[in-house]
Amino acid sequence: MQIFKVSFKGATISKKDVGKRVIVGRVGAGTLRYVGKVEGKEGIFCGIELDQPEGKHNGTYQGIAYFHCTHLHGIFAPSYKVELLEETKIFARREEKLMRSAMAAISAGHSDMMRSTAMTSSTSLRSGTPSMDISMASVSTLGSSNIFDHSMVN
Repeated sequence: MQIFKVSFKGATISKKDVGKRVIVGRVGAGTLRYVGKVEGKEGIFCGIELDQPEGKHNGTYQGIAYFHCTHLHGIFAPSYKVELLEETKIFARREEKLMRSAMAAISAGHSDMMRSTAMTSSTSLRSGTPSMDISMASVSTLGSSNIFDHSMVN
């Protein structure tokens, strides 16, 4: 799911912003497709492809194609009436549930490791051989044969 919020109120819109999401006053949201002069008008204008068919054209004004979009999705607005939007992603609840279930599995695995360590320690004490605190060894080294210094064992 994506939500867009206004992020740069009053910021100057330029050609580098073409392709970004914008909002135009009370008209609605869309994608910036053009920034520059428009024949027959004074000032800098933004050509916007609106999300909804609330526009006036398809990016062509007085026979000049400034940008291309679906019919009735295009408008021109003075740059001072256009605001950039910042995209904010919101994670779905399903992902949060997966995260919680993974945490439960990690916690369960931790308690299994603690039980295994306790059993190893008690077996080692009964057999009279010194034990190594397994919590000090990394999981990746438990399977290798060179983690114990055999010169220390009689």
